[in-house]
Amino acid sequence: MYIDAHAIVLSSQPLGEYDALVRVLSLEHGLLNLILRGVRRGQSRLKILKEPGIYARLHCWARPDVSALPQLLTGRTIEIFDGLRRDFALFESMLGLLRFGEMFLTPYDTRSEEKFLLLLETLSRLTCGGCQEAAWPALGFKLKMLELSGWRFSSSEPARGFLDAKMRAICGSLERGVFPADEPAPPEAALRLLDGYAQGLSGIRYGHNTAHVS
Repeated sequence: MYIDAHAIVLSSQPLGEYDALVRVLSLEHGLLNLILRGVRRGQSRLKILKEPGIYARLHCWARPDVSALPQLLTGRTIEIFDGLRRDFALFESMLGLLRFGEMFLTPYDTRSEEKFLLLLETLSRLTCGGCQEAAWPALGFKLKMLELSGWRFSSSEPARGFLDAKMRAICGSLERGVFPADEPAPPEAALRLLDGYAQGLSGIRYGHNTAHVS
């Protein structure tokens, strides 16, 4: 059977001499593992589709009678987020988001439109905001992804201790100076970030800024 999907590449690894195993988050099917045949050859037209952070429309084939992974047949890039690849700090931030998102994704082949749009929106914000603003959407993404994965935040005093002590280990953003070192991040600030992302997601109609579904 054929599988069509709008997907963001999360990671890839070599498979044999010329192939690659690519993990993507798709709008239609959630988390998918795909085989890309021959993409490690120099002239492969699909080579770009194994790069992390690429947003593309994919056309795959899966045999319904076996447990073999789907194979990518063709694909068309929609957005490569070139601005994130020209700056090392932004590129590193993008890779961190992809790794973090992969940790808290839904089970394999389970649709999660909200998580897909959250990742797409965050990559778009990173591209538009530049390096100086990268920490804010990165932290907002991580907090929202935790919330979508079952974590719950409150404005109580224990939440202040959680954000101050635990978020350093979970997100790492506080250590990079998002908030002053001598002033713990108040829960209200974290909740505002979550609310901002919720409003941003509600405004997406399969298209936002340079990143869009078509």
